[in-house]
Amino acid sequence: MKRLVGILITIVCFAVFAGAAWKSFHAIKTRQDNAPKSTATQSAMQFLAVAAGTGARTLPALATLKSHATVKVMPETAGRLVFLNKREGDQVTAGEVIARIEGDELQAQLNVAGAQSSSVEKQTRAAEETIRSLSSQRPALVANERFWRSEQERDRTLFEQGALSKAQWEATANKFAEAQGKLAALDAQIEASRAQKQAVASQKDAAAQTVALWKVRNRYAEVVAPVTGIISARVQEVGNYVTPASVLYQMEDTRSCRLVMQVPQQYVDDLRVGQRVTTDGTGNLVAAGFVLSRIYPTGNDLYQRTVEAESTAPLANPDFERQYAVNIVIAEASGTIIPADSFFQPPNATATPDTVAVYLVSGETARRLPLSPLLLTDRGEAVVDPGVLPAGSRLLRLGYLEYARLPERLTVKDGERR
Repeated sequence: MKRLVGILITIVCFAVFAGAAWKSFHAIKTRQDNAPKSTATQSAMQFLAVAAGTGARTLPALATLKSHATVKVMPETAGRLVFLNKREGDQVTAGEVIARIEGDELQAQLNVAGAQSSSVEKQTRAAEETIRSLSSQRPALVANERFWRSEQERDRTLFEQGALSKAQWEATANKFAEAQGKLAALDAQIEASRAQKQAVASQKDAAAQTVALWKVRNRYAEVVAPVTGIISARVQEVGNYVTPASVLYQMEDTRSCRLVMQVPQQYVDDLRVGQRVTTDGTGNLVAAGFVLSRIYPTGNDLYQRTVEAESTAPLANPDFERQYAVNIVIAEASGTIIPADSFFQPPNATATPDTVAVYLVSGETARRLPLSPLLLTDRGEAVVDPGVLPAGSRLLRLGYLEYARLPERLTVKDGERR
């Protein structure tokens, strides 16, 4: 009897469980039947019209912005500063006076040298006047000497013929000797004056050089900016005594700017002087147009190579020593741009590693077209020859697994595969 009761209880429990399960199944099936049906098909495809453009492959780097050169401004002479009008951040132009050294002593030396030069100049003019005066007397003495020479010769002839006494002939000879003496004395004075003029002329040259020297030294009292740029440090103050070894200012030459970067050595073979360096989100750097200008021949302890890029135009409001994320354009190509999700690696074994494939749509037919891209860009795009795939061509746009299982040719219409 107890066994029969147990069997009945088991049957009742099973029946209750089966009824509850059937009720739940029926409720789920009812909800599924009442749910809205999707009108999309798994075979729906997207189409893409490719366009022409330029793609690039770049090498990222962290660059530090530096000026064309850092210049230390130092005086050419010693003295006390009486003028120093620039401070950090001030713009200066080449040749602008930015400091002045006390020049009283220099001016005094210049005045002394000028006085000496003026005195020598006066002596030179006096010697010239003396020579001119003596030279003006010589024609008369020459004529007088010639006259008494002819008289002396005539009287000697008459004396030899007995027509003239010896006393008369000797008197004429004395006159001739006197005329010769005067002419010789005048010539000696002229030669002496010329020698004096030459001596004074050498003194004149020395005095002129002394004046020029002190003019240069006096000009050194004004310190001018050697280049156009920005004052980055003011080292001295007015009243300080400085020497030619003292630094007055430190300034940055802003005719152009440099980007200094560290690149891993394994990428050096891809670098060439003249490659563009681009930046993202930094308009003033983009406008400056940086180009790779220098590749250092050796690396550092971290197996990195230093490279520099120089701007092709002045940089507005430069922020020197700031670091920027940049990209060195190591390869660039123009052609038809295929987005990364519109091409795939062909599944056949004969395809080379650099071969890609697309499904080119023509009418209602799509066929697999293998391509050798000119360049694979950083964004995964493929740049291909426009002669092989013209801009405006229509491509299928599917997932990679969809591409891989499609046949080489298929019929498409209204976004469906048939």
